[in-house]
Amino acid sequence: MPGRIIACFLLLMAGANGQTQLHYERVVEGKIRERFEMVHPEMEERYRRLKAMFENAGCTGDRLSEQPVRREKYPNLVCVLPGETEEEYLVGAHFDYFRGEGALDNWSGASLLPSLYESLAKTQRKHTFRFVAFTAEEKGLVGSRFYAERVKKGTLPRPKAMINLDCLGLGQPNLWFSGGDLALNNRIHSLAVKLQIKLSLVDIGRVGTTDSESFRKIGVPAATVHSVTQETLNIINSDNDTREKLKFGDYYDTYRLLALTLASLDVLPVTFPAAGK
Repeated sequence: MPGRIIACFLLLMAGANGQTQLHYERVVEGKIRERFEMVHPEMEERYRRLKAMFENAGCTGDRLSEQPVRREKYPNLVCVLPGETEEEYLVGAHFDYFRGEGALDNWSGASLLPSLYESLAKTQRKHTFRFVAFTAEEKGLVGSRFYAERVKKGTLPRPKAMINLDCLGLGQPNLWFSGGDLALNNRIHSLAVKLQIKLSLVDIGRVGTTDSESFRKIGVPAATVHSVTQETLNIINSDNDTREKLKFGDYYDTYRLLALTLASLDVLPVTFPAAGK
């Protein structure tokens, strides 16, 4: 039945009782599927629907804003979940596409952002979480580079880490291992083990790049979760990139892993390199 479903996990950590509870609200499968099925081939409608999805998830008013990007028609869409401190994590996914419906690349990532916001929003968070739907990734990481430049200049907060979602739901989740921070990759991998979700290490550097690179270039630790393999590579950037290619069970597992990862980063410390190093 519909309603609020809380997933609570116990993980070992240093502390008085040696355990910490990680809370997030699990968005039901039907809503995750519905948001993915809202994919649309026209960019204006695509952007409008994504904005409406954030509002439906509760990200409204001052929490939801547009960041105009130089020489681009569509802005970056930014949703902020305030925390007790100004330290923040950034979760990003691009919403533009190249061919087909752009369902897997990358509506699959963009349409998860509102659900991840919704998963965290009912519990007071120590850290601020910023969910950013980037424009014009297919033109050369334009939206994420524009955002990262402002982080570097100090006009936007520097995140402790960035998690990038790209091409999800083609199968089980993968990590771009060589293109990510080791501590962040290890955290995601350890949580996948606890959830009994198979997580593979599949590098994508030889076939393309993704928005996490914009942040790694300015010294922000980053990780990219994706689902591309040699068997599914032909779907990306082709007319075959349609909603029918989604493997929903794997997609929902990816959502669960990401929601738990964000909840864990909020309360369980991860040692990252000094900012800007």
